[in-house]
Amino acid sequence: MFPQLRPILSVSALRAPCWYSCVRKFISPPENGLPNKRNDFSFRVHVIGNPVIDFVVKNISPDLRSDRSVIMEVNPGPGFILEALLKAGARRVFGLYEESSPYLSALEALREKYPDRLQIRPMEVLFLEKITEQSTINGVTLRSMLDLPADFPGYNWTDDPPFKVLVTLTKLTEKTFFRRIFKELVLQDGFFSIGRPQIFAFVTGYQYHLLLPQMKIMGGSSFNSLFAQTFFDIECLGKFDWSNFHPPAKLPKKAVRDTQSAFLLSLTPKADLPDKFPAQHWPEFMEFLRFSIRRKERIIPFMEHMLPDCGPRLIKIGFRVCQTFRDLEPSDHVKLFREIMSWPDYESSNLASIFRERLVL
Repeated sequence: MFPQLRPILSVSALRAPCWYSCVRKFISPPENGLPNKRNDFSFRVHVIGNPVIDFVVKNISPDLRSDRSVIMEVNPGPGFILEALLKAGARRVFGLYEESSPYLSALEALREKYPDRLQIRPMEVLFLEKITEQSTINGVTLRSMLDLPADFPGYNWTDDPPFKVLVTLTKLTEKTFFRRIFKELVLQDGFFSIGRPQIFAFVTGYQYHLLLPQMKIMGGSSFNSLFAQTFFDIECLGKFDWSNFHPPAKLPKKAVRDTQSAFLLSLTPKADLPDKFPAQHWPEFMEFLRFSIRRKERIIPFMEHMLPDCGPRLIKIGFRVCQTFRDLEPSDHVKLFREIMSWPDYESSNLASIFRERLVL
């Protein structure tokens, strides 16, 4: 009467495919040049749509033939953008591919076609499991790639960006990537070890809105938003459908804001950062942002607890008695931090001890 039911042999049969299986499916050898299976967990995505490729070439530089900056693409896939940049006259281009890339033969063929202007190197930039893991990008590798002497101290911070980085991010990689470049900027390490690069990043709609000044979380700005607005000049260059990327990602069926779109952002570290506060205090300011963004307290009573008798000094520079940390704009955080750092009693305060402990951790 009833259909025969197959017994479940183990609890694992109820589980979704494991992470390893999903990754193995993605990095398996491609058929006809492109993997053809949709993968919800893809973390390496590249551009395949000609309109997007043409847009990148036109916007990455006003004149590629005269632009002396080096262009690096992270995870270039089969090299569609690399080839378009070279055809447009880019002087020097790097393709930074992961060692498991299924497109190595295509990249090698492209390098043979442009031996003087294209280099490809195995460098894992996107998928590092922990933020504490060391990236293969550092001052030594950058000096080598840019043909600079080993003892080259670095470019002046106010110089034009000596190189440009193009990266396509997904929901699985964008959070870790931005956390990493934020950390590298304040430590002047990684991509920022010899100067200030310009970063072109394709991001999801979620990350795009997260970096906007209008985005608020639980009544206050997010850390990513505050940090990005303080340290970077950010410009949205374009909005594109995810069908221009490969492998295709399974998008939500419900209409969520801009889930169908990818946004190309330009992020350039602000040239006047050293004027706001010295570079040696950038790590402390990052920890100050992390510390204050989570706090619901009113600023003056809390700071009085950390630095006794500081209330009148804060009121004098414009902070209100009832003002909370979550009421602050990015410029207010800079103003508050600079004021605190200028006080003689800061170095021996509980607040300084908290920031230093967090930096060590």
